[in-house]
Amino acid sequence: MGVDCLNENPTQDITAPHIGTRLQRARRERGMRLIDVARGVVSVGYLSMIEQGQRRPSPEVVRALAKRLDVDIAVLEAGSFSSPKLHDLVQWQDACWTFVVGDFDAAAQQFADIIERQSTMVPAATRWLARTLFSLERTEEALRLLRRPVASLREPHDRWTAVYIDLLSGMCLLRMGDLEAAEVLLQSAATVGGAELTGTSMHLTALAYLGRCRVRRGFMQGALAAFKECSEQLDLLVPGGNLVALARGCRETAVNARDNNDLVSAVRWNERANILMNVCHAAEHGSALALEISAFHLRLETPDALDTASVFPKRILMCMTSAAHAESRSRSQFLLAEIALRQKDGVTAKERVQAGMHEDPNFDAPWAAALRAQAEHLLGNLDEARSFADEACALIRTTAGRLRRSDSLVEPWECLADLYQRLNESEKAWECMREAAVGAGIPKSLVVLTAAR
Repeated sequence: MGVDCLNENPTQDITAPHIGTRLQRARRERGMRLIDVARGVVSVGYLSMIEQGQRRPSPEVVRALAKRLDVDIAVLEAGSFSSPKLHDLVQWQDACWTFVVGDFDAAAQQFADIIERQSTMVPAATRWLARTLFSLERTEEALRLLRRPVASLREPHDRWTAVYIDLLSGMCLLRMGDLEAAEVLLQSAATVGGAELTGTSMHLTALAYLGRCRVRRGFMQGALAAFKECSEQLDLLVPGGNLVALARGCRETAVNARDNNDLVSAVRWNERANILMNVCHAAEHGSALALEISAFHLRLETPDALDTASVFPKRILMCMTSAAHAESRSRSQFLLAEIALRQKDGVTAKERVQAGMHEDPNFDAPWAAALRAQAEHLLGNLDEARSFADEACALIRTTAGRLRRSDSLVEPWECLADLYQRLNESEKAWECMREAAVGAGIPKSLVVLTAAR
């Protein structure tokens, strides 16, 4: 279900006639034994009688069992296959699916509709809308939502959601350049959750953004500590099979069930689809964090920096062979190209950039052009270097949305400025450093900017 899942709290008695059957089906689907589900809630014998329809559980017991099974309580309490609560839940799942497949404009509209029409879902839908707006680069709007009264964002005593709000707010503030406020919230998100959040995607993200924030503030040792903790918890094991195809198959089955008004089946298949897709996204997210940590070590310029930085990208290229991981493979090739540039190996750098573009032609073309420009300069092809540098500048300015590398550790404007300096293009170098200072807020950029002038 995840941090943002909907947790209903019904006040009426549970009278659905098939609740025992549904509990049993959910348990078996998850491969759990009676003792696994009953432990700490009811006796094994009592749970068996519930499943056989011989006992009617209290609302408190149903809520506890639903939490243990990680199943939405609306599925268990539904009195029919097309109850209003299930209809609301299917709408919620539709919006979550739209988000997870990357159609952020449509997802934003769906979450906004849920906020307007379904009062019990307002807290969760508001959080997801803020998250979607952040993905759309509508950062100030996202932050305004997150600054609403607490009651509109989370249920009382919900610590996971409190951490999530701190994390997303810190991410927004970091992007907006309020570094001190961002670090306070990101530090809170990275530590408040305690052991129960350690190793989760939310905790890893908090550590990564905390590292980014400290880099931009010039606190490199603090950043190193955050990235080290993050890397120690990263698990780059990639799930087997084409889970994206399986997820889309489950989603298609869910849509068909919804169209046939079998909302119980629609909820079940939607749950499977979202879980499978989230597993794939977790693998991509983990690889992105791993590569960012590698880039950080590359920037430190320690004696073992190149060897340390190359570990994660090589592992990703070896393990993530599916076409579903094309973006991770492309990121890895680009980072290995950066390493080759540090080693003064222009031929390998050029090959790595071309391999990265072949893996995913749509991934970060501006950064690819910047890397290619540096490789051509290293090979002595000055006209080609100048041409690719100009292409990179044009792409950065015209590409829809924010350049993907702009939230990462190495700013393309700085690299282009350095390249233009070596090409004796001082005015272009000055312009690139001005862009770096305005867009990134890195103190080092301001120093280089003054020197370049």
